[in-house]
Amino acid sequence: MNWGIIGYGNIARVFEQAINSLSQNNLIVIKTNKNLKGNKIKVVREYLDFFLTKKLDAVYISNLNNQHFDSAIKCIENEKKFIVEKPALNNLREFNIFKKKIINNPVLFYEGYMNLYYPYIDKILSYIKANKIGKLKKIYCDLGFSIKRKKFGFNFYKIKKNHRLRNDKLGGGAINDIGCYSISFSHFLLNKLNINISKYLFLKKKKNISSHVEEDAFCQIIYNDEVLTEYNCSIINDLDDKIILDGTDGRIIINNPWVISKETNLKLIDTHGKKIEEIFYFDAPRHNYIIQELNHSLSMSKEKIEKKIEENLFFLERNTEILEYWRDY
Repeated sequence: MNWGIIGYGNIARVFEQAINSLSQNNLIVIKTNKNLKGNKIKVVREYLDFFLTKKLDAVYISNLNNQHFDSAIKCIENEKKFIVEKPALNNLREFNIFKKKIINNPVLFYEGYMNLYYPYIDKILSYIKANKIGKLKKIYCDLGFSIKRKKFGFNFYKIKKNHRLRNDKLGGGAINDIGCYSISFSHFLLNKLNINISKYLFLKKKKNISSHVEEDAFCQIIYNDEVLTEYNCSIINDLDDKIILDGTDGRIIINNPWVISKETNLKLIDTHGKKIEEIFYFDAPRHNYIIQELNHSLSMSKEKIEKKIEENLFFLERNTEILEYWRDY
């Protein structure tokens, strides 16, 4: 599969490494305003030149959050499969336009939650379906890092005020940058367990806002009157970075679940806190699994592709709806 990348920041370079590590995948064009000296890949500044690139099969959208929507619409109009970095959209208004476009011109797409395709997902589902933890009652997720540093007893920002993480006009803040991982994980898992994610109730939410973006955020949501979810995210505090799934008869803990590495592991715990099983997942380019998921589409029938588009639209709407309410209201 021949890939193009729109936007060439740090995450795009990580995605490029994943492309290069997989056979039959090649990066052939990059759209960016940066001057990439010595780069052997075709570099363009305009969408027209990007989409006129011969043999372009798929696109990875990795520009700023406030630019994802426009780039995704361009991919639909040019009939290119695409992965769009999270969050794909800013609000339900954008979703409604996106949905109309893609229904009229069906194009396979994925919102860029690479962790949903990590191997531990299947293991979690197998544990729950085999009744290893009893009935699932609660999902707890946290993810946090600090953009501050302490000097002379005071906290200083390590990044400038106009940096994307601190700029609301660029889609910054803790919820957009990392809180979205927790939402998408819960939606994906609960849907696989046939729990209705369209029926939900916000029980509690709070935000610590500075520089017009939330730096800490927390919320509780109950789905289908049966599974409680709690989400913590921060861009000013280092958190544990884990997922905890509590059932009536046990617990599953996933450490370092968001970016797979040699520290990523899954533990199955009984009701007495005794470890029953522990599995380690070794380091691999974080985007490999979602690229392979899209590669698999090459062998799909037209009917299966349409079903996958419908499924991904459903998740996109749910993710966008929850994030917008948590962030903006």
